[in-house]
Amino acid sequence: MFISGILINIFAVKIFGYYGISIANFFVTSVYASLLLYNSRFIFGKYKAEAKILFKILLSGFITLSIMYLIKIEFKIEASEEIMQNIKNLAIYCSIIGITYFALTYFLRVNYFLDFISMIKRK
Repeated sequence: MFISGILINIFAVKIFGYYGISIANFFVTSVYASLLLYNSRFIFGKYKAEAKILFKILLSGFITLSIMYLIKIEFKIEASEEIMQNIKNLAIYCSIIGITYFALTYFLRVNYFLDFISMIKRK
């Protein structure tokens, strides 16, 4: 599975540039999670609820990726020679990605961030 991920990385980088690495990783991880979910049904039984959750999480990631790709195309964002401008752009785009993904997962009711925080606090 991971060797095919390397091939997908190579092709995605040629098509999408550096964004292709993220796209390929997203695709390979999605396939891997789907295979893991499919094969775990023999251990855990039916997996319809988990499949719905997985689909919603993948949908959130795909929508976030699409929004950021459209922003990149629309504003023709490229790296500048000034390091502070690059840092500012990085902070802005990371904030947009985080807010978009958090909002989508909250809306689709698959946001487990607060559960994760409470689990850490209990330990």
